[in-house]
Amino acid sequence: MSSLRFLLPLPIIFIHFLAMSLFLKMVFIAENWHFLLPEGFGSMIWALFLGMRFDISILAYFFIPGLVIFYAVIMTKARFAEWVLKVYFIGLAFFILVFWLADIQYFQEAGKHFTYEAFAYFNSTLPSIISGAFKLNPWFSLISLFVSLIYALITERVVTYCLRAFTYRNTSRRVVYDMTTFIAILPVLFVAARGGPQSPALRIGDSCISTSPYINAICLNPIYSALKSVELSSTRFEFHNEAANVLTVRELLDLGSSPAVDKRYPLLRNSPGSEKGNRKNVVIFILESWSGRDIGALGSEKKITPFFDDLSRHGMLFTNFFATGIRTPEGVFSILCSFPNQPLAPIMDRSVVYQTRWRPISQILAETDYRTMFIHGASLRFDNLKKFLKYIGFEKVMDKRNLSSAPFNSPLGYHDEDVLRRADEEFSTQNGRPFLGVIYTIDTHPPFAIPQGFPELYPPTSLVNKYYNAMRYSDHALETFFNLAKTKPYFKNTVFLFVADHTRTRDRVNLFDQHHIPFLVYSPGYVLPGINPIVSGQLDILPTVLGLLKLNASHSSWGRDLFAVSADSGFAASVSGGEMRWHDSRYLLNDSMAGDPMLFDIVRDNECKENIWLQHSAAGEMRKEKARSFISLSQRLMYENRVFPLSSRKP
Repeated sequence: MSSLRFLLPLPIIFIHFLAMSLFLKMVFIAENWHFLLPEGFGSMIWALFLGMRFDISILAYFFIPGLVIFYAVIMTKARFAEWVLKVYFIGLAFFILVFWLADIQYFQEAGKHFTYEAFAYFNSTLPSIISGAFKLNPWFSLISLFVSLIYALITERVVTYCLRAFTYRNTSRRVVYDMTTFIAILPVLFVAARGGPQSPALRIGDSCISTSPYINAICLNPIYSALKSVELSSTRFEFHNEAANVLTVRELLDLGSSPAVDKRYPLLRNSPGSEKGNRKNVVIFILESWSGRDIGALGSEKKITPFFDDLSRHGMLFTNFFATGIRTPEGVFSILCSFPNQPLAPIMDRSVVYQTRWRPISQILAETDYRTMFIHGASLRFDNLKKFLKYIGFEKVMDKRNLSSAPFNSPLGYHDEDVLRRADEEFSTQNGRPFLGVIYTIDTHPPFAIPQGFPELYPPTSLVNKYYNAMRYSDHALETFFNLAKTKPYFKNTVFLFVADHTRTRDRVNLFDQHHIPFLVYSPGYVLPGINPIVSGQLDILPTVLGLLKLNASHSSWGRDLFAVSADSGFAASVSGGEMRWHDSRYLLNDSMAGDPMLFDIVRDNECKENIWLQHSAAGEMRKEKARSFISLSQRLMYENRVFPLSSRKP
C-alpha cells in the first residue's frame, strides 16, 4: 500500500472540489430559501444526494487533463510541471466558483441554470453584463469575487500540501509502474464523467426529480448544464416522418387534411383580404419581462400596471397567452417571423437563421408600401439582433446609438418614457403613409433602473421590489405615449398591440407562470373590447395582424388569426432550454426530450404542483405527439430552407 501513496493527492484534491460544489449548492439554497422551504428538508437533501452524480461527472471531465499533468509531475519531478499542475487547479477552482456564483445571480432572473447563454456573451456585451451584475447586486458580486479568490488560494495550499506529503516520498518507482496505474485510473474518470456505467449516460433530464424547478436546480450542476447544452446545441430532433408531422401541424393550424399547395413549403398559404388591405398602421409594443402574473387585468392585486389595466378594458385582452421562450431574441423572433423557438440552442443562436428565407411581418408590410421601424432605448447588438432586423427587412432600426443626441439617462441607454416620446415623433412624421412601428421597452430589465424622482411603490430593498417599481414606471411611460398619440392624426388609424418578450421567471414557482404573458389588441372604434380566453402565443401575432389589416398576403406562419378561430381550439408551444412546453385549455405538458415527461391539469391545478402523467398517460402521449411533430417539422423546414420560397408570389 505504501507504494500507492503517491496516488493520494488526486482523491484528496477531488474531495476538496466536491466539497466546494456542496458549499456552492448551500449558497444556492440560501439564496432561494423562500421558494425551497415549502418543498421540505427531505426534498432538498434528496436533491443534494442525487445531484452528486452531476457534480462528480463534471469534476471527472476536469480531472482528466489534471491526471495527465499529475503524472508528468511524478514521472519527471520537474518544478515546471508542478507549477503547471498548481496553476491548473487554482484556475479551475476560480472558474468553478465564479461560474457558480454568476449562475446563482442568473437563476434569480431566468429561473433556470445557465445553458447555451453561459458562453453566448463572451463578446463585446460581456463588460456590460458584468457591470450590470455589480450594479444590481453590488454586495453579492463583491463577496462572490472575494470568496473566489480566497478559495483559489486555499486550493493552492491543498495542492502544495498533497504534493509535498505524498508525491515525492517514493523515488524508486519505474516508468512502467507509473504508466500502468495511469492506464488503470483513466477509465475510472471516463466512467465517472458519463455519470456511471449505466446506459444511457447521465442526461440533463435526469435532474427532473420534482415538479419544483428549485428542487431540480439543486440537483443539476450549472456547469454540467451549460457544457451539455452547448454540446447538444446542434442536435436535430427527428420525430416521426415528415408526412405525419405535416398532417399534424396543418390540422393544428386549421389548414385541414388536404395536401399543401406546395409540398416543399407545407405551411405556405394566403391570408384572406385585399391586395392593399385597409391601410391601417400597426404599432407593436414588446414589453420587456412583463409577466402575466403581475398584471392587474390578468388577476394581480399589486396595482403596478394601472394604465395597462385601464387600456385593457377598451381593447381585446387575451388571458391565456404564452411566450415561445425565456429570452428577448426568442420572443422578438417569434413575434416578427411566426416561427417556433428551438430546444437547447434557440433559433437566434443558430447560424442557419441567416441562411433561411423567413416571411416576417416587416417584409410582408414593406411589400405593400408600409414604412417599417424598430425602436429601442438600449443596444440592439446583443445576439446580433440589429443585423437580424435589417436582414428581415426593417427599413429603420433605432437604438441608443442613434435614438437621440442627448446623453444616455439610464445605465442601459435611454429610459422608456424618452424612447416612447421619440417613437411618437417618428410616427407623426409619416404624413399619411402607413407604417409598422415596433417599440421594445427596456426599464424592466436588470438593473431595473428608473428615473430619479419617480415615485416608488415598494422599497427598493429586493430584486422583486425593484422589478415592480420598474414595471410601474414602464406602465407610466405607456401612459405618456398615449397622451401624446391621441392628439396626433395617426392615432385613429392605428392598431396597437401589446405583448411581452418573455416573463420575469424569478419568483415563478410553477411551469404555467414561466411563459404566461399579456397580449392586448387596442384600436378604439375598430377592435371591440372584450376578453378572449383562447390558449395562444407569440406565433399567432403575425396572422392576427394580417387579419386585422384585411391584407391578402402569402405567408408560412406557425400561428392562426386569433379573431377567426374558436376559443376551445387553442394551443401554444414554449421552449426552455431542453424542455418543450405544450399548453392547451386543459393540460400543460412538459416534455424534457431526454427525460420523463410531466403532465398537469391546469383546470384544477393551475400552479402545476401535481404531475398526473401516470394517471392520464393517454392524454399526455397525445399532446407529446403534437409537440414533437411541431418541433420536428420546424427544424426540418429550417435546416432545409423550406420555410418560404424565394419568391413572395402568392401560391
